[in-house]
Amino acid sequence: MARLGLEHSLSRYKRFEYRHDGRRIAVDVSDHVGREMFKHGWYELAYVEFIRKYFGDSERQFVDVGANVGNYSLALAPHYAHTAAFEPNPVSFSALETNLKLNSSLRITAAPYGLSSVSATLDFYPDDTNNSGASGFERHGSDANPIPLKVIPGDEYFGSNETPVAAIKIDVEGHELAVVEGLRRTIQRDRPVLFMEWHTASMEPYGGLPALTNLLPEEYRLFWSPNKYEVELAPLKPPYKAKYNLIFCIPEERISDAPRGRGSGVQIINPAAK
Repeated sequence: MARLGLEHSLSRYKRFEYRHDGRRIAVDVSDHVGREMFKHGWYELAYVEFIRKYFGDSERQFVDVGANVGNYSLALAPHYAHTAAFEPNPVSFSALETNLKLNSSLRITAAPYGLSSVSATLDFYPDDTNNSGASGFERHGSDANPIPLKVIPGDEYFGSNETPVAAIKIDVEGHELAVVEGLRRTIQRDRPVLFMEWHTASMEPYGGLPALTNLLPEEYRLFWSPNKYEVELAPLKPPYKAKYNLIFCIPEERISDAPRGRGSGVQIINPAAK
């Protein structure tokens, strides 16, 4: 009941600024993402701590696809040589820019467009339920009018980049496979760790996990954490859950970097697809 009371109280307000981990962070607490950040310091705090502990890389860069107001970018930037944040939603991008100005010492470059498999202008569907994190290029029941927004393949952005990519976070509400397809050369070249939200049913029309496996280079393995509050990796295998907060795609040479739960022997998903 106390938590429900806090949710109700916060939802009446708009912009809050708070300090966490040495950062100044401005959020809209009437929005789900901003409210969760304000309550916990970082949204998906356990995942943030896990990634920066086991997959940080001071010589390579972090890529945040679907950065929203900057939760992962702000949290992880000190643990990488550079961070590239992509956010096409104009409202979210404005909030992201505000947070970058509040933390100008962080090595973050923000781009006001999305990543996909092609260079194009696509319909973007803003969420109309006070959850900016549910907005995206795939329509999931939103009644809001779509906005035409720019996307490019990630390989176009990183093709001549001199700083290799260490890790890529993707949270784009069903557009994940298109993002990975547009980053195939970068992933092949740099072999980064990828972590992404995954809705099993909504990804099936696009080929689901076999399609993801086909897009990845050889010897990548797929993991998830059965516990989202104390992250330990386990192989991703049937029967699949309806939703995964994050699935991890890890090249074989980096699997030993992170702890895995009991019985988590490495398995490859859909080996025949290779």
